[in-house]
Amino acid sequence: MKYTFLLCFFTLTTSHAQRLADLEYDAMDSTNTDVERYNRDNKVYKSNTEFVFDYVILKGKDTLKCQFVKQEFGVPKWQLVKPNNTHPFVVNTIGFAVLPHYLNDNQTGMKIIYYNKEGKVVSDMERTGLVENDKNTWLHPPRAQFFAITEFNSFPYIKAPYVIGNKWTSGLTVGYFDSYQRFNLTWEGVLNTHETLEIIDKVDLPTALGVLPCFVVRGVAKSSLTETKSWFYYNETFGFVKIIYDLFDKSRLELTLKEVKKIAPPPLYNPFGND
Repeated sequence: MKYTFLLCFFTLTTSHAQRLADLEYDAMDSTNTDVERYNRDNKVYKSNTEFVFDYVILKGKDTLKCQFVKQEFGVPKWQLVKPNNTHPFVVNTIGFAVLPHYLNDNQTGMKIIYYNKEGKVVSDMERTGLVENDKNTWLHPPRAQFFAITEFNSFPYIKAPYVIGNKWTSGLTVGYFDSYQRFNLTWEGVLNTHETLEIIDKVDLPTALGVLPCFVVRGVAKSSLTETKSWFYYNETFGFVKIIYDLFDKSRLELTLKEVKKIAPPPLYNPFGND
């Protein structure tokens, strides 16, 4: 059984925040109508592949998971619960499924899938994207319900050359949604984040996929309302294998890659209707 319901944050996640101009997208001739034109050169995030992450939320002395709540409008009512909670809407793992088609802003399409402890789908309505080429790799984190809080951190991002000391700046322009009221954030118009990212180390990281050599990227993001830090562990075979967010509310979110698997191609999905 699949427990799919409307997420009160959003289902299409490509319009509420815009990446600034530092990100280098794949440039394509306007006559190229190949639906996989932004996927063909991907070495890690290939079509019909799912990257499944375990996660924990660390708040004070508590280790928690997020229980989604079915609602259509208003301030979200998600809950943070103990990992042994057996409610079917408690999200246990999160899948990043790479789609065999694209989004309209030069991104590889991606679907975020939230699974409960039994492996049943809690929600799979979140469509978003990633960019992978020889200049940089960048992807959207999960941002439904509680995970909307990641909007104020740097997104997983690494830029060539992959050498310790490589440093760059970035940022987001974030539009306002009711979801942010759960975090006691309100503003009018847009909120700009300014980010500094740097490759600070290369480590051998023990993972469920073995000990993997990883470049460590540190991101610091600041806005007029928030200040956050992030660490991204990037492996050249499996991509981002560990993501650590120090969130602006002083809690921490850690995502750790546990599985990479091939999946069946989904039906062609183009929400913009422009091809």
